Formats: sequence, structure tokens, C-alpha cells
Amino acid sequence: MTGGLRPVLGTDADLLEAAAWRHDISYTPGLAATALHSLDCARYLRDAQHADAMLCRLVAHHSRAIIEAETSTGRTGRGNSDLRCTSPARRSI
Repeated sequence: MTGGLRPVLGTDADLLEAAAWRHDISYTPGLAATALHSLDCARYLRDAQHADAMLCRLVAHHSRAIIEAETSTGRTGRGNSDLRCTSPARRSI
């Protein structure tokens, strides 16, 4: 599936595909712990699956999740320690 992305992303294509497939698993009953499914999913991947840190970051921050967090919690991303702990690395993919 990553064939079209591989020329641009190189070895990171597989990582991006993994994040895309996993980003909504926290909608599964029992996994939701907050009002932020992206954060719940990233925490599950990190804590229960011991997933790669970059995979967790990509999942936590997909689809402008920081905006969703600000809207849901009334706090800015800088004040939201739950999101700060999984902020994306300063690496381009």
C-alpha cells in the first residue's frame, strides 16, 4: 500500500502507513480514557503495545489533534501536559 509514498518518504513510508491503520483503534469500547481519541490511542500503543515512539507521536497528532484538544479541554496545547508528553519529534517524514 505504501508504494506511492515510498519514493517521497523512503523507509518512513511503512511507519506512516502503520499510523494510518492504527489511529482510530481507541474508538474500541474499553480503550477510551479521555475525550481525545488520538491521545487515548497513542497511550494504548505506548503502554500496552510498547509501540515505537514515533508511531505513537504520529497517532497522537494526526488530523490536527492539538486543535481538537484545545477545543475539548479549553486549554492550549502548551498547557496541555497530556499532549506535550507525546509531541512530535523534530524530524521530517
